[in-house]
Amino acid sequence: MPLNDEQKRTIEKSIDHLLDFPADPSDFVKDEKLLTDAFTQPESPDNEFCWLKKCLENPAVYFQNISKMGPAVTQGEVQEYLIEYITLCLNRTGNPCLLWNPDTLLAPLRASPSWSSHFVAEKSVVDNFEHPYELQGLDGRIYDGMIGMDIILDFEISDDDNSGDDEDDDADETTISEYLRFYVTASIRLAPGETHTAKIFFGDAIPRHEFQSDEDETLYIETLKPTAKAVAENYAARCALQKLSDLRLVTRDIAEQQGAAEFNRGFQADDEQDSDDAGINHHLVFHDMAVSQPVSEIITHVYYFEELCKGNISFTDVLQVSGSAAHHFTQSPVIALLKTRFGGLQFSDLLKLSNRALHNLSQPAVYELLSRNLCSLNIAFGLNDAELSIVTHPVYYAMLTNQRIHFLDVCRVTDENFKLLILPLVANLIQTGALQFLDACKLPIHFKPVLMCSMYERYFTAKSVPWPAFSQITEDLSRWMLNGKTARGVTNGSLPITDILNFSSETIRTLEAHPRFLDWVDSGLIECRELHPLDGYTFYRLYCKAFIKRLYLAACGHPAQINGQADSLQTVLDDLSGAAADCCVTAETFKQSLLLRYAVYMKFELNRLQHELEDQPLLNKPLDALLSHLSVITDNPRFDEDDDWTEHVACALNLADQIQKTLATVKFLDNKDVPASHSNVLSLFHVNVPADTSRNHCQLLNQCCERIRVMDILTVKKSSPVLKQMNF
Repeated sequence: MPLNDEQKRTIEKSIDHLLDFPADPSDFVKDEKLLTDAFTQPESPDNEFCWLKKCLENPAVYFQNISKMGPAVTQGEVQEYLIEYITLCLNRTGNPCLLWNPDTLLAPLRASPSWSSHFVAEKSVVDNFEHPYELQGLDGRIYDGMIGMDIILDFEISDDDNSGDDEDDDADETTISEYLRFYVTASIRLAPGETHTAKIFFGDAIPRHEFQSDEDETLYIETLKPTAKAVAENYAARCALQKLSDLRLVTRDIAEQQGAAEFNRGFQADDEQDSDDAGINHHLVFHDMAVSQPVSEIITHVYYFEELCKGNISFTDVLQVSGSAAHHFTQSPVIALLKTRFGGLQFSDLLKLSNRALHNLSQPAVYELLSRNLCSLNIAFGLNDAELSIVTHPVYYAMLTNQRIHFLDVCRVTDENFKLLILPLVANLIQTGALQFLDACKLPIHFKPVLMCSMYERYFTAKSVPWPAFSQITEDLSRWMLNGKTARGVTNGSLPITDILNFSSETIRTLEAHPRFLDWVDSGLIECRELHPLDGYTFYRLYCKAFIKRLYLAACGHPAQINGQADSLQTVLDDLSGAAADCCVTAETFKQSLLLRYAVYMKFELNRLQHELEDQPLLNKPLDALLSHLSVITDNPRFDEDDDWTEHVACALNLADQIQKTLATVKFLDNKDVPASHSNVLSLFHVNVPADTSRNHCQLLNQCCERIRVMDILTVKKSSPVLKQMNF
């Protein structure tokens, strides 16, 4: 059966944008060659007519609506009309076709078995082709639309004043101007087999010379689409009203008041009807919007129009829909709820809901949760912005549907919670189970910069973090955690989270003012747990401890690594003055504090070795004397002002030399210093039992005597009066 007018119109609308051939003969020849080459030569990306060849070869892919517009047809009938219409557009220019030959193009197609096969629409596997002039977003509507344009020629005849011959009409000049007049072709499907099509002109005609290229024209048409959609929808609404009036579901007065199509409100007939526009019921010129926006949006939706036609929805109820709510009424989730009568929900119930509730119902995620009975309608109505954002978040939506998160927990989410929950790191931790949803909801908003800090991302992901404890984290601590040294300490384990969460604001301010502490923690000179509480006494004690360790490790040949640099005795000495200033004491006082503590450590080491070497008479006497001088320093730090430790240190150094010389003569020790092992270094601060061989004991004694030499650089001539007043 031949194509009907509507089926032909479908083909024409799909290819019209390529068939505006020029009237100028020279330009026409160029376009005709491009067109013919497109059908007869290999495809060229620069030839826009190649798309027409694709339409000819696969009409079922590119003309999918033909089956909906009329009776069954064959593929050959579609292909034949395609070539016929292209030929018609070429002939309209008045130029002869020298290259274009329809019979040549159709001959191989007629010989193909598919020529006589039934036309069955197919979905494109390459792309979902959309005509550039077609109005988008009309799924579920009773109408569709496409923008088109007519060329208007304006003839202007002017006299040639310079001709000198008033009787010669040939001297008159004729100027021809081309204008583009835009329209929208709206097809309204009022019932099966009942389609109403109108060509509606809108806007002013535009001089064609304003478009320098096809791209300019296409861009301009994009700006027309919102207006064209509104015009098409308004006309479709008027046709729907007329249909409802005919069915006696809307009174004539209401229909006329709303602007039914029969009464032509907002439109007027176009006097310049084109006889070639087959299948067009009306040619109209848009004047104004006759039907209100909320009414037109509701009644042009297929579901609501069908329900109105069945009498299931009252048009009086439709008139109560506000402009801000109409959009929500037409969303798929809302319509799905109405279709299934979920919870007894009806159209009249929607009229009682706030825009907030309607917005919630229009979300696909909410509909899915409702359909799975994971939440109730009343809860869905009351979701605030933060809660709705969580429900529609991909991670949390999946966890809700799998019931890894309870919906009632989401209902407790605040705006501040939401700002943390949507962070990619937080969402990932919750998804993997490393962080519980409720624990995340308890995190304070001032912790957000830490969660966003790239320095902590791997740490939070890989470590077992006590998240509940972070609910009490202070603003000062959150700010301090953004410090580079703090972040390095947390991530490498030298600053355990469980320890720093106990830090007071005063401790944090002290650490910010004195970054040495973090360097020492990172180097292992002090421990994080010792920093709390960081009062005046602890401050001074930790400074002394760190410097004594630095001195001892440097003397052992195993200097500490501070900020990536190897420490040394000279570096320690250079730092003494600054450290004393930090502690608000003189350099002499600070040195004596170090000397006292150093003597305590050395005395501990020597006492431990003395018992092991009691069978060595050559060593016992000088070792006893050495310990007695150290005891003067360690056991009586509050000596009289006239006394000092200078002579005791000097004697200790001489005795250490004597012991080392004696050790060099005994068979247990070669005449060379054996470097201290790592365990020997740690033994200064932890009570460890050394190996029970005489060789090891003698070696350790030799090393202790060597370390005693450090006391020489800490000795001052007189003890500081300040030192006597300090509690050590």
